[in-house]
Amino acid sequence: MAVKGNLNLEIDEQGVEVRISLTPDENGGDLTVEGIRTLLAEKNIRQGVDLDAIDRAMRSLARGRSEPVTFVAANGVRPEPPSPETIAFEPLSIPDRLAATARTVVTRARPAQGYRLREERTRQ
Repeated sequence: MAVKGNLNLEIDEQGVEVRISLTPDENGGDLTVEGIRTLLAEKNIRQGVDLDAIDRAMRSLARGRSEPVTFVAANGVRPEPPSPETIAFEPLSIPDRLAATARTVVTRARPAQGYRLREERTRQ
């Protein structure tokens, strides 16, 4: 089903939500579900596309609706705030046969240095 009109595509700041406004216009271009899907693919929007919302909007315009139809065409996963790092030390006992060596090593050792390893994973 093709409807004459204009299309306005808006992507939010985080690139997570895509809103489309379809405005009926007799002088506008042909709007189709496949055309909208192609436009989304050209903009690299392939996941989270709501085909039902696109279809409902197109049917609404096809029924002769005169005002614009705005809907969320694609919705991604919002980034989560980072969680604070945690550390847990387990108490370890020193075997009796190594106790004297451990005391010697500890007295000669330099102060401990801490290191932090950080890993971030992103979903694409």
